[in-house]
Amino acid sequence: MHSASGHESWLSLFKSCLTEPAAWVSFVAAIDPDVVFLDIGQSGALATLGALRRHPLTVHVPVVVLGDEAHQRALSTALSLGAVRLIHRPFGLASLRPLVDTVIAESPPRASRTGDECAVLEVN
Repeated sequence: MHSASGHESWLSLFKSCLTEPAAWVSFVAAIDPDVVFLDIGQSGALATLGALRRHPLTVHVPVVVLGDEAHQRALSTALSLGAVRLIHRPFGLASLRPLVDTVIAESPPRASRTGDECAVLEVN
């Protein structure tokens, strides 16, 4: 269980991630997730993707980009920057689990993981 101050620091970092690519890199490096979902419609999404791909602590984390027809050019750019998959909206939640399983299976093995770990961010 995290202390109240621990929640506040994670929440502060998460909020800064919404607008700052460097904060996203810090956040992803800190929790080391199996997959990152990035909404291409958010301000700075392509800069964030580029920063995640360039940083040695996050380059291994696969990034799945979400977007819709209005974001076709940005979605193409995301693939060239290193996104591993695109999800076009609207999509069903039932399609996410098989997608995550596929992305993880296609990712290189990670020496620091045994397969039993799970990072959870609690936001209250």
